[in-house]
Amino acid sequence: MKFPLLLSVFLVLVAAPASLALGDTLTVAAAYDAKALDPAVMIDAPASFVSIHIHENLLRIDENSKLLPQLAESYEQLDPTTYRFVLRKGVKFHNGEELKASDVKFTMERAMSPAGSATRAYSKDLESVEVVDDYTVLLKLKQPSTPFLMLLTLSWGGIVNEKAVRAAGEKYAMEPVGTGPFRFVDWQKGDRITLERFDDYWGKKPHYKTLIFRSVPEPTSRVVELETGAVDLALEIPVNEIDRVTSGQDTKLLRTLSSSYTIMGFNCERAPFDNPEVRKAISLAVNTEGIQKAIRRGEGSVPLGPLPAFMPYFDPNLPKHEYNPEKAKAILEKLGLKNLKMALWTNEKKERVDMATIIQAQLAEIGVTVDIRVMEWGAYFQGLKEKANDAFMMGWMNNVPDPDPLCSGVFFSKVKGQTNWCFFGDDRIDELIALGRQTPDGPERGAIYKELQHRIVTDLVPCLYMDADEIRVGANKKVQGFVLYPRGYQSLAEVYFE
Repeated sequence: MKFPLLLSVFLVLVAAPASLALGDTLTVAAAYDAKALDPAVMIDAPASFVSIHIHENLLRIDENSKLLPQLAESYEQLDPTTYRFVLRKGVKFHNGEELKASDVKFTMERAMSPAGSATRAYSKDLESVEVVDDYTVLLKLKQPSTPFLMLLTLSWGGIVNEKAVRAAGEKYAMEPVGTGPFRFVDWQKGDRITLERFDDYWGKKPHYKTLIFRSVPEPTSRVVELETGAVDLALEIPVNEIDRVTSGQDTKLLRTLSSSYTIMGFNCERAPFDNPEVRKAISLAVNTEGIQKAIRRGEGSVPLGPLPAFMPYFDPNLPKHEYNPEKAKAILEKLGLKNLKMALWTNEKKERVDMATIIQAQLAEIGVTVDIRVMEWGAYFQGLKEKANDAFMMGWMNNVPDPDPLCSGVFFSKVKGQTNWCFFGDDRIDELIALGRQTPDGPERGAIYKELQHRIVTDLVPCLYMDADEIRVGANKKVQGFVLYPRGYQSLAEVYFE
């Protein structure tokens, strides 16, 4: 199914230093620094945005969500659980090695090993990889998987060079080697990542030589840098800066709907939030529509449930979120939970901090004391892994036009602490996820996802859906060829200066 051109990018591009001629360097101003540039462990959008320029996949998705070959020259399904891929010949890794089927086998088996535990939600249907010859490889699945080819386009499917990974060892995440249009040069943690055009690239060469991803957490600072020409693109333009970027003499605003949601998730293994009734009570006390309007100033909307409205099998008949503080208070009193305290974590993104602050005030009205903790991105993720919080603010993104990656990534019990940060588990939800993955597209698959959506939203409430915003990117007017893709990150290799 085709996504409307309504999707996403999740970073900002920054302009070239004055010492370089215009057109030599494209600089991206991102809200966050990447965590690691290893496809086997990447689960964050900032890392994926950088990595897509370094690593390539067997298949890719274009701006219309169409599946296309990338490192695979061709592919075919031999039977319900077997796919054959024929690789392009003469493709070079950045270390000079030629891409071979053995590298594909090494990449996939590494993703299936403990090294790929963070991305297991996407590789778990893969059973084995067989090298037929240097340019032919067979991928065999444990059972039929309708979304499998789409899943291959995600970051975990970025093909790595076996020799480079073995040589770098644990340092590979900081010294990546791929086949992409840009090669890795330098990473100054917390500041910038520098890539350089790979002149032996098999495909179309980028128009510019250097690509820089800078970490600029403060939104206004990103806009100022865009205005002054210090950056070429600025990601995540906040609503209060829309007019400023739109009316700028040298700036323009690119915008489209996002596949990313802001949610407030519960730690479903931590008492008393392990009780769905407690989660329902908290939900009833939070005015999601009022908060969304206050924070976004009329932009975006409040999601009905886990799937974006333009996603296949989205159910438009899901009940709207109910705001009823008195009902919430009655539930807590019946459970004997007076003077309840809740630790709510968020990263430094202003909109999420503002949402948490309003939630704090609204929950105080039913006697719940909320302690907000604003954390740096790395410390925030580490704390989530340790289950040290009661609730958290986070963005969830669906990167392919299929409901499985999001559902299996955030609700499947076997990926708790990997991508399931709610530590949520339910036997029926696990069954529905497995059925949805194996069932061919059609009405039967639709019925499965309808039940899943209703059970999540009305019965179990592992999270509250706060906001479905737009993607807003500020750009220098001289920047051309930048097309928003139906995912949270995309290649900038075809961008050029007017």
